[in-house]
Amino acid sequence: MNNNDTHLQNIVTGQYPIEEKSYQQEREARLMRWQLQREAQDLLPEERVAFCMRRIQASMVDVLYSPHRQLAHYQGLMRCGSVWVCPICAAKISEHRRSELEQAIANCIANGGTVYLVNDLKLPQVLP
Repeated sequence: MNNNDTHLQNIVTGQYPIEEKSYQQEREARLMRWQLQREAQDLLPEERVAFCMRRIQASMVDVLYSPHRQLAHYQGLMRCGSVWVCPICAAKISEHRRSELEQAIANCIANGGTVYLVNDLKLPQVLP
């Protein structure tokens, strides 16, 4: 059985090697974000999310391709920047914040500091 046959069998059975599964999961998550954004646009036609990635911001729109990640993205389209309403912008902003936090933690540790992660769990108040 050659590589193409094995890949086809993995697709049919749903059994992927780890890297292919993560790629497939990323792809499905990306498609879900676009579907959710479309729903938000339909529900909020007068809000910024209705125009996010749908209006030209620059003089032209480019489609850029990253061979390393094997993904393409748009440049020159308006983004709403809403973490709360737009799943496309929320993913981009959250990833940027994650990267900033990761760098801040690394810098803190490199300078001899200590990092504490606090989980602020709210317990339901029991009424007497």
